[in-house]
Amino acid sequence: MEKERFEWLSLARHLASEAGVLIRSASESVRSEGVGKEKSCSVDLVTEYDRQAEDIILSRIRDRYPDHGIISEESNPKGELKKVTWVVDPIDGTTNFIAGLPEVAVSIGIIVDGKPEVGVVYNPIRNEIFHAVRGCGAFLDDRPIRVNGGITLSQ
Repeated sequence: MEKERFEWLSLARHLASEAGVLIRSASESVRSEGVGKEKSCSVDLVTEYDRQAEDIILSRIRDRYPDHGIISEESNPKGELKKVTWVVDPIDGTTNFIAGLPEVAVSIGIIVDGKPEVGVVYNPIRNEIFHAVRGCGAFLDDRPIRVNGGITLSQ
């Protein structure tokens, strides 16, 4: 499964970057267009860009891995848990996106047998990509990151 995890990571990074191109190019015009539409409450927004980014990601996953499950915030939030399941939020931070704030990301995770194995979070506005693979550490732009072990909340 080691080789598969890195193949999934590669695809997830590529898909996050591809969706990020759409998000970055749309970010300038979004504030003036009033593109947000309510999903279920006043702070639960979806945009046409959520759907477009989701289409980019989901179509490629389905083409490459038709037997994998997919849970996606916009079109399939309950999804179907399979042995391998992709979890996708095409624009994590839609409210920030609409407001023109840079705290926006494409988030893609991969669960195997109910356990998270791979995660990718790409902020296309800041052009930062975080990723992690179970047992291999976490990275920002391919540089290892870690928590600071010397500081506690009481300090």
